[in-house]
Amino acid sequence: MLPRRRSAALASLLAAALAYSSVASVAQAQDFDPRGRHRPSQPGKPGGKPGGTSRPPTSGAPPTSPKPPAGTGSPSAASETGAPPTVLIERYAKIVLSQPGSPFPLQRLAQLYRDKDGNLNALVADFEKRAAAPGAEQYAATVTLAGIYKLDGRGDDAIKTYEKAIALKSNDATAMLALARLLQDRGDTAAARKRYEQALALQTVPADKEQTVRTLMALALDAKDFAGAKAFHKDLVKMQPSSLFVKGELGRELFTRGEFEKAEAEFKELAAAAAGDNRALAPALKELGKAQAKAHKNQEAIATLKKALSVAGSEAAVRAEIYEVITELYRADQQLPVLIKQIEDEHPSDFARLALLGSLYEETGDAVNALKTYQRALATNPRHIDLRLKMIRLLQSQGELDKAIAEYESLIRAAPNNPEFVFEQCDALIQRGDRARALRLLTQLEARAQGDEEVLSRLADFYGRIGENEKSLHVLSRLTQVAQNDPSHLVDLGDRYFQDGNTQLAVQTWKRILTTVTPRARALAALGEVYLEHDMTADALTALREAAQLEPQNLTYKKQLAGALERSRNYQEARTLWSELGEKAKKNNDKVLAREVRSHMVTLWGLERSIERQLPPLTAQFQANPPDIEAGRTLAEVQIHVRKLPEAEATLRRVIQLAPGDADSYLALERVLVQEGKLLDAINVLEKLVVVEPKRARELYQRMAQYALQLYRDDDAIKYAARAVELSPEDAEGHRRLGEMYRSRQDTARAIVEFRAALAKNDRLYIVYFELADLLLSKGENDEADRLFRRVLRGAPDEELVARAARLSMQINLGKGTLESLEQELLPLAIGNPQKTIYRRLLVEIYGSLTFGLVQRVKRTASPTATDGERATVQKDAEEARTALARVGGRAVKPLLDALADQDAGQQRVAIDVLGYVQNKNAGAALFSYATGPGDPALRARAMIACGALRDPALLPKYRTLLFPKGEAQLDEGTPTDAVAVAAVWGLSRMQDKRAIAMLRNLTRHGTPEMRGLSVLGLGQLKDRGSIAEIARVARTLDSGNVARASAAFALGELGADSESATLLSLAQGPDPLPRQLALVALARMGVQKNGEPPGGRAALGAMADAVFAGRDAEGTRARNSSEALRGAGSSALILLATATSSARPGAGPQGELLPVPDGALDVEGILMRLVSRTFTAKERARAVTKYGDALEAAALAGLRTSADRALTVLDAVGAGEGALRPFVEADASKDPDVQAAQTRAKSLARALEAQAISLARHPEVEVRQKAIVLLSHLPTDAASEAVVQAVADRDEEVQRVALAAIGSHGNARAVAAVAKLLGEQENWAMRVLAVQALGRLGNASPDAGRHLREAATKDSYALVREAAMKALASFDLRGAQEIAQRISTTDPEPRVRESARAILQRGKP
Repeated sequence: MLPRRRSAALASLLAAALAYSSVASVAQAQDFDPRGRHRPSQPGKPGGKPGGTSRPPTSGAPPTSPKPPAGTGSPSAASETGAPPTVLIERYAKIVLSQPGSPFPLQRLAQLYRDKDGNLNALVADFEKRAAAPGAEQYAATVTLAGIYKLDGRGDDAIKTYEKAIALKSNDATAMLALARLLQDRGDTAAARKRYEQALALQTVPADKEQTVRTLMALALDAKDFAGAKAFHKDLVKMQPSSLFVKGELGRELFTRGEFEKAEAEFKELAAAAAGDNRALAPALKELGKAQAKAHKNQEAIATLKKALSVAGSEAAVRAEIYEVITELYRADQQLPVLIKQIEDEHPSDFARLALLGSLYEETGDAVNALKTYQRALATNPRHIDLRLKMIRLLQSQGELDKAIAEYESLIRAAPNNPEFVFEQCDALIQRGDRARALRLLTQLEARAQGDEEVLSRLADFYGRIGENEKSLHVLSRLTQVAQNDPSHLVDLGDRYFQDGNTQLAVQTWKRILTTVTPRARALAALGEVYLEHDMTADALTALREAAQLEPQNLTYKKQLAGALERSRNYQEARTLWSELGEKAKKNNDKVLAREVRSHMVTLWGLERSIERQLPPLTAQFQANPPDIEAGRTLAEVQIHVRKLPEAEATLRRVIQLAPGDADSYLALERVLVQEGKLLDAINVLEKLVVVEPKRARELYQRMAQYALQLYRDDDAIKYAARAVELSPEDAEGHRRLGEMYRSRQDTARAIVEFRAALAKNDRLYIVYFELADLLLSKGENDEADRLFRRVLRGAPDEELVARAARLSMQINLGKGTLESLEQELLPLAIGNPQKTIYRRLLVEIYGSLTFGLVQRVKRTASPTATDGERATVQKDAEEARTALARVGGRAVKPLLDALADQDAGQQRVAIDVLGYVQNKNAGAALFSYATGPGDPALRARAMIACGALRDPALLPKYRTLLFPKGEAQLDEGTPTDAVAVAAVWGLSRMQDKRAIAMLRNLTRHGTPEMRGLSVLGLGQLKDRGSIAEIARVARTLDSGNVARASAAFALGELGADSESATLLSLAQGPDPLPRQLALVALARMGVQKNGEPPGGRAALGAMADAVFAGRDAEGTRARNSSEALRGAGSSALILLATATSSARPGAGPQGELLPVPDGALDVEGILMRLVSRTFTAKERARAVTKYGDALEAAALAGLRTSADRALTVLDAVGAGEGALRPFVEADASKDPDVQAAQTRAKSLARALEAQAISLARHPEVEVRQKAIVLLSHLPTDAASEAVVQAVADRDEEVQRVALAAIGSHGNARAVAAVAKLLGEQENWAMRVLAVQALGRLGNASPDAGRHLREAATKDSYALVREAAMKALASFDLRGAQEIAQRISTTDPEPRVRESARAILQRGKP
C-alpha cells in the first residue's frame, strides 16, 4: 500500500503555507452586511423565526434567496484592524441605534465591551441612560437595551424593556418581533404567538409578512391547533396563489409530524389544484399516496399511486419514486408475488419497469427470472452501471463466476474510466487463478488512463497490493511525469525507493520537488517536511533554514524550522526562534500565536532543565510597573509545569485583574483550581467567565454543574444545568445533561420531560433515545420505548447505535410476540440501503429468532398417550407453523442470500439454517454455490444439507458435477468423500426423483460407507425394485461397512424384497449390532404386510426375541448403547408384528420422513437409529407378550443358558417374576385387559425359568446370583425356597444381604436355622441386623426363631442389633417381647434401646 497519508499531509502543508503567505485580516463581524442589514441566509424550513428566510417563488419550485436589502453603511473588516476599542465602540453604537433589532451589530458591540471590561456593566449603563432620555433615539435605544439584557442573560428585564419599547412606538413591528422571538426561545409559545400576530398586523413588506405567517403556522401545529394552522396556511396561499409548493406546505408539515390523515386531506386539495398539469399532478398524487399508505389505507394508496403513474411521463423521474412506494405497500402486505404478476401482465418493455420487476424477482429469490429480466433491462439501457452491478452480484451469489466476469467486461465497456470495476474483475480472476488475464486488464487500464492522475495513482496502489512492485514503480514514475505540478507523487515514488533501501534514488526523486513547486521557499519547506518524515534531520534543517531565509516574514516556515530544531535537540536555536515569534505575536496582538509560543517555550525550558531558573525573571517582569501581562501568563504556565499550583493560582488571579477580558486566563485558573481540589472556587471563576464570554455560557454552566455534582451539591448542579438550558433553549445537549441529572436523582418524571425536550430540539441526538426509552421501560411504557428504538433504527448513521436499538427492540417484541412487526420495518430498510449492511445483518438475526420457534412447532409430536383431539391440535399447530415458515421464506430469501456472501461466519450460519428451515427453492443455486466454495467446511456441509432440504430437481445437474467430477463413466476417480459430499448424497437420496436413480446406483459402489448407506436408502424410498440385487449385494458385502449394510437391510424391507429374506435373516442373526437392528425392523415391516407373519417365519421371530435379551456388553459406553439399541430393535419388531399396523415411516420423524432434516451435523448412524420406532402405547407393547410369549420364553431360557450378560438381561426383564417383562410390560396394577393378560403370561414365563434360575443361584458371578435369588424368592416352589436358604450361607456378603432381604415368603425350620447360624457367626453388626429382621419374618415358621431373637436382644454387643431383635420379636410374639422389654427398659446401657423397650411395653395398653 503506498503511503497516501504522507501525500495528504504534504498537500495540507502546502495549502497552509500558501494561505499564510497571503493572509489578510478577517473581519470580526463577517456576517454583517455593509449596507446595513444582515445577509439573507438560506431558506429554512417553515416555522423558522422571521428575519432570515426568503419568500417562496410563485412557481412550484422551492424558495430561493432574494437579493439583500439596501441599508446604511458600516465599518468594513479592514477598517477595524488597528482601530482603538473606544473608536470601534462608538462606531457600533451608532450602527445599533440606526438598526434596532438587528442582532449582529449588537453582538459585536457587546463583545467589544467584554474585551475591554470583562463584563457588560458599562454597556448596560450607557443604554439605560440613552433609553431614559426622550428623543428620536429613545425607541431604538430601548429596543437595543432589551437586546443587551437578553445577551446578558436577563430575560425578564429584556421582556419588560421590549414592552416599554412597544409602548413608545406601537405602530412598529421591530420590538414586537424581537419580543416574540424571545418568548419563543423561552418556550412560551402561546405568548409568542400572540406577539407574532400583533407584529403581522403592522408588517408591510410581503416577504416579511409571509415569513411571520409561516412561523405562526408552525406554532399552531406545535400546539396541535390544526384549525389555526389551516387558517395561517390559507393566508400563505393567498399571498402566492399560483405556487403549488406553498399549497403543499401544510400537508408536508403534517406528514412530518405524523398526522397522516390530516396530511391526506391537504394532499387531496393539492392534487385537485394540480389537475390539468401532469408534471405537477404526478408528484402531488405521489405525496397523497404516501400519506394514505402511512394512514394504513393501502388499497386507496395503491389506487392513487397507479393514477400517478398514469399521468407521469414515461421518462419522468418521479416514476421511480412512485414504484418504490407501491413496492413498499405490497411488501408490507406480504403481497409481492401479486405485484410481480401485475407487472408481468403489463408485458413491460421500458427500463424502469423491467428493472423493478428484476429486483422483485431477486427479492423473492427467483434468481433465474431476475437475471433474464435484468438482461432485458440492460438491453434497453446498456450503460446503467448500478443495474449491471446488481446483476454481477447476483451471478456471483449463484456461483456463475464465468458469467459474472463476462458482465464485468460489459461493465468496463460501459464505464471505461472507472478503475474500481477493473480492480473488482481482477480480484475475481486472481481468485480463480487467472493472474495473467488480470494483468492484461490492468495493462489495458493503464493505457486508457493516459494522463488521469487518480486512475494511475489507484493503479499503482493496486499493483502494490497484489505484489507487482515493479509495475507499481513504473506507474509511479509515470505519475511524476504526468502530474508535474503535484509533488505528492514524487513523495510517494521516493518513499517506495526509500522502503526498498535505495536512499540515494529516493533523495534524487524528492529533490525534484524543488523544480515542481513554486515559489522556491514553499518547495524547500515541503522538501524539509519529507526529510523529517524519513528521519533525515540534517537535510531537513538545511531546507527549512533556506525557506525561512527566502521569506523571513512567513511565520509558518519559521515555526516549521523551530519544530525541526526541537526534534534535532537544538534547543537553544529553537528557543531563539520561538522568542522572535513571541515578539511578533505581542506586536500584532496575535493571541493564538502567543499561546503557541508560550507552550513551546515552557516545553523547551523543561527539556533544557532550566525551567526553575525562569521563575525570577518572569516574576520581575510581571511585577514591574507597568506589569508585563504576557510575562505573567508565561509565569503561570511555568508554575503549573513545576506543580507550584498555589503560586500559579495567585499569578492567574493577578493576570485576570489586569486583563479582565482574558478568557484564556480564566480557563487556566479554573484548571489550576480543579487540580488543587478547589471545585467551589472553580465554579466562582466560571461564573465570572460567563460574563466575559457569554457565547460559551452553555458549556461553562454545564461544567459548573459537573463540579457541583462532584461536591454533592445536587441542587446547585441542577440550577446550573437549568441555567444552561435557559440561556440556550434550542440546545438539545443542555436538555440532555439536565435530564441526566434528574435521572441521577431518581426524578424520573422531570428527566423524561428534559429528554423529550432534547429530542424535540435535535431529533438526531440518538443517545437520548436510549436514555428516554430506558426510563419509559422502567415505567412499563414498552410500546413508546419500542417506537423510540425504531426511530434510531431508521435514522441513526452509526451502525453500533442501529444494532443496539434493534436488539433492544427485539427483546421487547420477543416478549410481546410481535417480532414480525419489527422484521417488516427492517426489511425495506435493508433492501433500500444495500450499502448499509447492518440492516441486513439485523434482519437475518430476526429471521433466526422468528424461524426457531416455528421450526420447533413443526417438529413437535404428540405423546403416545395423547387423545385424537390432542393429536389433531398438534397437527394443526404444525401446519400453521409450516405456513408461517413459507411466508417468511417468501420475503426473507434475498437478505438471507446476501448474508451468505457476508464475511461474518455468524451471519452465514444463521442464513444457512433459516434457508434450510423455510425451504424456498429459489435459494438452491446460491446455497449449492456456497457449499462448494472455499468457506468453513462445517458451514459448507450445513449449506449442502439446506440444499437437500429443498428437494429441488433443478439441482440434479449440480449434484452430478459435484459427485462425479470426471463423469459417471470414471467412478473410481475423483469422487469426493468429505462432509459436503456426504450431505450431497443425503440431499440426492431424499429428493424422491426418478432421475436420481442412476446416480444413486453408482454411489452404492463408491464413496464412504455413509454415502453408500444414504444412496441405498434413497433407492428404497424411490421404491426402485430394479435395484434390489444391488442393495442386497451391499447388505451381504462386509467391505461395504456396517452403516451401508444396515441401510441396505432397511431398504430391502422398504422394497418388500421377499427374495432376499435369507439375506435379512442372516443379518438379523449376525454379530454386528447396527445391521442386525435394521434387519429386524425390515423383517417386521415386511411381516406387517402379511398380517404379522415375517419372512423366515419362526426363525425370524426367534431372532427378534433373541435380540430382546441381547447381552449387556460392559466394554465401553458405545458398546453398551449398541446392546441397548439392539434390545430396543428386537422389542420394536415384535410389537410391530403383534399390532400388525404401521405408520408411513415408524420412528422416522414427526412427518414420517425417512431422511429428515437434521438440526446439526449429518449423522447417518443417527438417522438409522431413528428408523427404529420406540413410541408405542402400553396396550401395543402388551400384545407382543401375549402373541409371542412362546418365542420370548424360548429366548429367555436360551439367554439364561448362554452367558452371564444375557442371563442378567433376562433376569432384569422378569424382575421378581410378579408380572413384569421389560420393556413390554411392568408389574404395576392395570385395568387394561391386554396388560393384565400380558402380566399373566409374564408370570408364566418367570415360572418357566425356575430351573435355570436355581442353577444360576450358584453362578460364579455375584450379580447373577443376586438377581437369580430375587426371582427365586417370589416363586412358590420348595426348590426355589431351598435355593434362597442356601444363599444365606453364600461366600459373598452382598449375596447374603439379598438372600436375607428375600427370605421369609416361604419360611421353614431350615431357613430359621440358616439365618440363626449367620446371626451367631457374623461379625458385621449390619449383617446381624438383617439377620434378626429376617428371623422376625420367619417367626411363625419355627419356635427357634423366638429363642434366637431373645438371645440377640439381651446378649448382642451392639445396641442396634439388640433394638432390632426386640422389635422383630414383637412383630410375631408381643407378650414374649414385652417380658424381655420389661428387663431391658431398666438394665440396658443404651438409652435408645431402653426407649424402644418402653415403647414396646406401651403396645396393647388403652
